[in-house]
Amino acid sequence: MKKTSLNKKILVIGSTGFLGQSLFATLEAKGVDVYGTIRKKNTGLKKRLVLDLESETNVKDFHWKDFDIIADCSGHINYNGTLESELQNIKSNLLIPLYIISRLSKKQKYFYCSTHAVLLPNETQNPYSLSKRMFEDCIHVADRNLSQVTIFRLPGLFGQSRITGLLHLIKENFLTKKALKLDLSSQKWHTMYLPRAVDIMIAIMSNKHAPRLVTIGYPLQTSIEKIIKIAESMFGYKVPIMIKKGKIDRYVPDTRVQKLFYSINLFDFEKDLREYFKMLRV
Repeated sequence: MKKTSLNKKILVIGSTGFLGQSLFATLEAKGVDVYGTIRKKNTGLKKRLVLDLESETNVKDFHWKDFDIIADCSGHINYNGTLESELQNIKSNLLIPLYIISRLSKKQKYFYCSTHAVLLPNETQNPYSLSKRMFEDCIHVADRNLSQVTIFRLPGLFGQSRITGLLHLIKENFLTKKALKLDLSSQKWHTMYLPRAVDIMIAIMSNKHAPRLVTIGYPLQTSIEKIIKIAESMFGYKVPIMIKKGKIDRYVPDTRVQKLFYSINLFDFEKDLREYFKMLRV
């Protein structure tokens, strides 16, 4: 794996999660001085620091100033439409990150992981995406001196260890050779191969002039039909798939800023899908 010019001391919050674990491992493999956070002490995990985000005292006393870059891959995901769910999402995805930022100096850089779902219409927001959008709005209207904050808008991510999401459904469909009915609100989706997303994040983190907001994704909307055709070509057979199509697409991710740091195209999208299905077939 290639080394990186990122000669900074980095802290990955949520380093045992799907995204955080991959980001931590990739940075470590590139020779970066990286540390991660865990909720409880685990001697089996090296360079991990205990950080209980639910504890205001723990967050306040944490040694934030020891790091040049904080990559926040944490967050509470709860889609239940209850008041408790709303409050927990707001606390975890809005209030705690803002409190962390308040503990940092202007020389430190904070990268926050948001979601493409903030682009959806108001009536389709869930408690999770709503709390992420609230954070984005707060940063937008906050002190203009918050130049150390960069927001990563990430699509749905797929990888070998992920057991949820659109790609997982399609994978299981082909592996079991059972018919699948996709009842979706749109004809198109947006997703990205985890290693590709991590590479883009690191490329942006390595730049001294990272912008306030970067939408990460392929420069296209992912057609579900296209995904299925690639899966068919890799597995060597077809399975019955019924797709309930909607009248409008979900959203159109604007990846123009991303291209300044990391350029990708349709070929890369197809390459990632083939690599994903190839590994599953072995």
